[in-house]
Amino acid sequence: MKKTVGIVACLLFLPMATMAAQTASPPPPTQASIDACVGKAAGDMVKLPGKNGKMISATCKDVKGQLVAVPKTKKKKGTSSKTGETGKTMPTTP
Repeated sequence: MKKTVGIVACLLFLPMATMAAQTASPPPPTQASIDACVGKAAGDMVKLPGKNGKMISATCKDVKGQLVAVPKTKKKKGTSSKTGETGKTMPTTP
């Protein structure tokens, strides 16, 4: 009986684990990010109003055929292209 309950529990939680592993698509660009790039070229630097009212730096990029201001993102402390979430160096191949 316990074995059956364990198997049923695993089967119930498996779909939830699969859904959590899927990445959500990014939100659509805001009108402000579209407006900031009007008359600009891809790669041009622009300023956008942030959530707190301060201006943030962004770069105009082509996103699905539309020029959109994409804010610069800050890397999390302790991570880089060669490190994982813990900050430990990942093995690299020559």
